[in-house]
Amino acid sequence: MAKLTAPTLAPGPRKRLSDELHTMHRRAGWPSVRELARALGAGVVSSSRIHDAFTNPRLPAWGLVHMVVVELATRAPGADADAEVKRFHGLWDEAAQADASATTENEPPSEQAVTLAGPERLPSRQDAAQLHAAGMTPRPLESARHLLLIDAGFSGSDDAELSYRRRILNGIIDRVLFAVGVDSSMRQRVDRADAVMELIDCAVPVPDLLRALLTVAPADLLAINRLASESAQVRLRVVLARGFVTGDESAGWVGADLNHAFRLLDADALRAALSGKASDYALCVSEAVYTGIAANGYPDIPVEAFREIAVPTGKNGPLRAWLHDPKPSAALGLMAGLPPAPTASEMRALDSLPTLRRLTPADQRSTDFEEDLASPRQTPEEVGRIYAQRWIDRLPDSALYERLCAGYPQLPGIMHRELMLHAQRYGLLGDKSEMTNQGRRVLLGFWNLMNERRFKSPET
Repeated sequence: MAKLTAPTLAPGPRKRLSDELHTMHRRAGWPSVRELARALGAGVVSSSRIHDAFTNPRLPAWGLVHMVVVELATRAPGADADAEVKRFHGLWDEAAQADASATTENEPPSEQAVTLAGPERLPSRQDAAQLHAAGMTPRPLESARHLLLIDAGFSGSDDAELSYRRRILNGIIDRVLFAVGVDSSMRQRVDRADAVMELIDCAVPVPDLLRALLTVAPADLLAINRLASESAQVRLRVVLARGFVTGDESAGWVGADLNHAFRLLDADALRAALSGKASDYALCVSEAVYTGIAANGYPDIPVEAFREIAVPTGKNGPLRAWLHDPKPSAALGLMAGLPPAPTASEMRALDSLPTLRRLTPADQRSTDFEEDLASPRQTPEEVGRIYAQRWIDRLPDSALYERLCAGYPQLPGIMHRELMLHAQRYGLLGDKSEMTNQGRRVLLGFWNLMNERRFKSPET
């Protein structure tokens, strides 16, 4: 049981939302933020973000509030999750409108007011326009940000290839940041020639960002490249740093820390990591990022897989950084040792693989159905893993498992449909706006378990 301290807020919509959230927390028995994070599922949302939703004066993202309210409602006696979600969305919407109107009042803001907004959010064109209307010159603002730089090697591409690579790159970045829970108010994308730069709010935990860059991004890239022709392969150089940037959306962003991050992106060591054909993905982190991760010893972030590099900077001496240099292992099974992508004829052969329904006796199917309906709320990834585990356990021949894995990341059509029907038992795929994302996450959970089994060492 862990009662959380409410933020100090002025009377209004934001305070009403905070008070109701704390009331719901009390009704649910004051579960700890770690307990809530575990209940929502590994990798879905961090305990620090849940803690901030209760204690930070800043308005939390609706997606985070939605998940927390549903989980609390399942623990609070007599609470109806759907009714609570509607009620809290009304409270959140009022708070969001009040928050937006507070920054767009009719009276011209003072230069000091916009300057003070810098550490809380990225200054926008609207800020500059308001100052200009008031006869003031916008002052360059300095803000602390996480700096995510990704280069997909656009140089030399024709227009069609350039457009394809840009779509792939933007899609991967969006999925990485979605996995961490970064919404549009916490990020700003800037195109820099061959590279894309994301300025991310410092409220986002660095460990969560790094985990997504070590798992979501390479797995996504691998799935894309396995189905692409040789000429359409995408190779990414990635840098994660943190520091101060100065400027605004209209004038652009500058700063010594930003310059250092781009030096890392252009480093010979990072380019050399992609010079062979062993990997299509190379990641480098700044010394500040690595030091913070290593000092806290996160068990799911292998610091031993990083090696120190020195990047020349001329008269200022070398710039220290850390290059991710993993050895092929079970932990990185999604990136190593997979067979070539299947041909069309091989994919047609996969359609003969048995579905879970065919592998399950009628009485067991009834038992499975009752267990699924009675089970606590599951994340899409967990639902995919449940289906995969049952399918593996009921296979009469392990060769069938190998045949399915040979088709990664494609799933035979009949099995895909059955998996999506399985997800609907858990209340997933009902919201059209979330259907595509939830379906993808169910598939990700399915293949995660499949690949864990495939790359598990005999000793384990």
